[in-house]
Amino acid sequence: MVVVDIFYLLEKKRIKIIMLNLFMYLMEDVWGIIKSYMYHNIKIHGKHLKNDPYIIQYNQVIKNIPKPTVPINGPRIIFTSAKKSIRFIRFVYHLDVFFLWKRTIVEHQLLNEDYDEDCMTHDSLYRQEYFNQYTL
Repeated sequence: MVVVDIFYLLEKKRIKIIMLNLFMYLMEDVWGIIKSYMYHNIKIHGKHLKNDPYIIQYNQVIKNIPKPTVPINGPRIIFTSAKKSIRFIRFVYHLDVFFLWKRTIVEHQLLNEDYDEDCMTHDSLYRQEYFNQYTL
């Protein structure tokens, strides 16, 4: 009985060591993949630059997809009331699809908790984000 218990404990410890090594190896492998995406390497991530006909067609389709535009008149940035406990900011965009139909897109974003303390800085950051988000 004692021999079986010792064998069982040794086997359990061996399995634990194997699993720990497997976990460490897996983490190094996952870290290698994550690390490769931290910085843009044109040799690895530059598939969009290849001269393959399917990739060229994909790039043309991506360029032709309409992008939202900032409205010329009317509301652009809408804030919720200061009386509400949870406050939002809304960004309004218009989307014209090849003159066939027009849509209005409204994006919602939570306001920072310290918005009231330094609203001028936050307003300038929100405006910068709004006007530069879809420019390319």
